[in-house]
Amino acid sequence: MKKSETEQETQTEIEDLSSQRAAQIVSLTGLGLMLVGFLTVLLKQMSLAIPGSASLPVSALVQAAHEPFGLTTMSLGILLLSLVPSLRVLLAEERFIRRREIINILAAGVVLFELFLSIHVGIQV
Repeated sequence: MKKSETEQETQTEIEDLSSQRAAQIVSLTGLGLMLVGFLTVLLKQMSLAIPGSASLPVSALVQAAHEPFGLTTMSLGILLLSLVPSLRVLLAEERFIRRREIINILAAGVVLFELFLSIHVGIQV
């Protein structure tokens, strides 16, 4: 019995590390895109203002050829960073489903619903 508890703890630690690694990769990619976009804006000597221009909506990112490269890459970075919490909750939800932890499945489902609802409302505004 003791061995199975230890194995389960080890498996949980491995899953937590893989979830953290995925979040780190997405975060660093987003920050890298934002940095590339910012440097592009600086090198093209575009005017910088505080507050700056808003991030491009997702529909404009799909048609990125019509937008400046710097603004497009910064917007992609912002989008990736905003998806990190959803990614982490989605990975936790998958783990809870595999373990059949009903209460945690429901809680993570509610959190995912709220995250996606807030993203949807944010896109509409």
